[in-house]
Amino acid sequence: MPRGRVPGAEVLQEILNRYTAIEKREVIGPAFQVTMDIVDEVFPIEKTEILGAGEITQNRALLSSRDAVHIAVMERHGIRFANRVRIHAGPNHH
Repeated sequence: MPRGRVPGAEVLQEILNRYTAIEKREVIGPAFQVTMDIVDEVFPIEKTEILGAGEITQNRALLSSRDAVHIAVMERHGIRFANRVRIHAGPNHH
């Protein structure tokens, strides 16, 4: 099991998405640098995770595709967080 701060690559993708959407592209490089300075490793997003995210979104309708990719990446690396899934899916989701 990984130790330290280890996000998935989707965290870097979110930086790209956000700063591109608000036309702050000049902030992307510094934001990447800050992120890389505080993490120990970045898990990649691979075909396995995308396929897993597809299954997750089909079975948990209230989850966004972004949440599903994050869950698939973390679960592939042995990190489970069922409570977080319930939080994202809403209080009535089982």
